Amino acid sequence: MMKPQDCVSFARGMALVLPEPYAFSHTTAVRLWNAPTPRIWTPREQLDVMRPDASGALTRKELVGHTGLDLRETDIVRGLPVTGMAWTVLDVAGVGYWSRNDVIALGDAFLNRSETLLDQMVALSLLPRRRGVRKLREAIPFMRVGSRSAMESLTRIKFAEGGLAEPELNQDIVELDEWLGEVDFLWRKARVIVDFEGDYHRTDKRQWRIDTTRRRLFRRYDYDYIPITAGDINDDALLSELIEQLRRALG
Repeated sequence: MMKPQDCVSFARGMALVLPEPYAFSHTTAVRLWNAPTPRIWTPREQLDVMRPDASGALTRKELVGHTGLDLRETDIVRGLPVTGMAWTVLDVAGVGYWSRNDVIALGDAFLNRSETLLDQMVALSLLPRRRGVRKLREAIPFMRVGSRSAMESLTRIKFAEGGLAEPELNQDIVELDEWLGEVDFLWRKARVIVDFEGDYHRTDKRQWRIDTTRRRLFRRYDYDYIPITAGDINDDALLSELIEQLRRALG
């Protein structure tokens, strides 16, 4: 097999030789679903493949074999069989390097795609003696519809852990029939906005001008506009300062 360029091409190549029935599961399923994972894919990463209990787990150096397909619903994603979203969340919750926050970010991403997913995850979290159920139970109360990235999910979690009121996510701001823009986090009653700005916001002159105008417009309508970066969330000291700033702004 040629060296794969990404997880999808790796899975498609392996699918040519895998005995049916099978489905890609765990982290491989997450990647095929194009959802957030805690690790960047490398060609050394093995594929997670699940088969029915009676068939036994596959054993190949390129694979991590699993059983239990009998219980799981499956979908076809990118032309490949994968475990359904709710079961995939439970399965990765049982993987050691997936933290509770990673599971929350995945749940957020999947909730944007399915209105019934939360009920399905709650039902799975009640299964007895199932790997991953404890972490899933801890993650479910923090999952929300509307988060558009793992960093947004992590930021919302950090705000909650800091004792802040829960913000609205990715909201349009309209004042006097004028659309001011869409913001990442909004505390509407307190008129406080938090927005992510990446490095390109500072290095791209056109984007910098847009951002400057945007801030001025929000402040014209008495919004407290607070731009942040991923560094503010990932650095404990900066995060503490941000939480305190927001606590004062929210009253």
